[in-house]
Amino acid sequence: LVSFVLTSKFADHLPLYRLEDIFTRHGVFLSRSTLCDWVRNAALLLEPLAELQKKLVLQSPILWTDDTPVTVLGGKLFGSCKGRFWVYIGDDQHPYSVYEFTMSRARDGPAAFLKDYRGFLQADAYGGYDGIFLGSDGGILEVACWAHARRKFFEARSNAPREANQVLEWIRQLYDIEDRARDFAPAERQLLRQQESVPILDRIEKYLDELRGKVLPKSALGKAVTYARNQWAALRRYASDGRLTIDNNVSERTLRLQAIGRKNWEFLG
Repeated sequence: LVSFVLTSKFADHLPLYRLEDIFTRHGVFLSRSTLCDWVRNAALLLEPLAELQKKLVLQSPILWTDDTPVTVLGGKLFGSCKGRFWVYIGDDQHPYSVYEFTMSRARDGPAAFLKDYRGFLQADAYGGYDGIFLGSDGGILEVACWAHARRKFFEARSNAPREANQVLEWIRQLYDIEDRARDFAPAERQLLRQQESVPILDRIEKYLDELRGKVLPKSALGKAVTYARNQWAALRRYASDGRLTIDNNVSERTLRLQAIGRKNWEFLG
């Protein structure tokens, strides 16, 4: 019964007040305070497993990470404030998704989680990661997300259709290569990328250099070019290792579950 409550709350995103009504409909009268106690006690009981999961995921040579906001009540400030869920996902040999919660999007949260980590970190272009990469003395290597870069050029199509669509076509070719390599071993995938993806990346880089001197910096295309140029080394890095992915979509898909939950329970606290 306790397992059912936990699964309903954390996997199916049912708030406890809904569970209280569901149990009552079946003739089982359990107060919400009782359900809260069960959830708290179960969390304390499972804490060692959560810590083990964190330890194991930090052994992964690659981490995918992202964050999403959540409304929080009952903090030090009057009214509501924005907290954050951060997810860290390991590779196939460390198949764990570990969540951290912070009361802000400050760098302190991920910096504390990753303080002893060494390996690849695939994330969006959130500026808070920059200090983490620099502070690791090369121990943490940034891998950027082509889905984020693509989105910028997609948004620029109405203002600069020829230039934006040219870049989008090259990005489509990069993704076509990834589709073909989906079932490859990492070494085979890396070889294919070196043979086919790297020449396309070279063409994109040359074109971005040409555009940089022609577009207005504050235009949609200018912002897309600036984003890609600022992230360029990290955007190319996936081609250097067959274990890496072209984008960070696995993190975004995982955090989508939290978005489903937010619509149901609306706030924490």
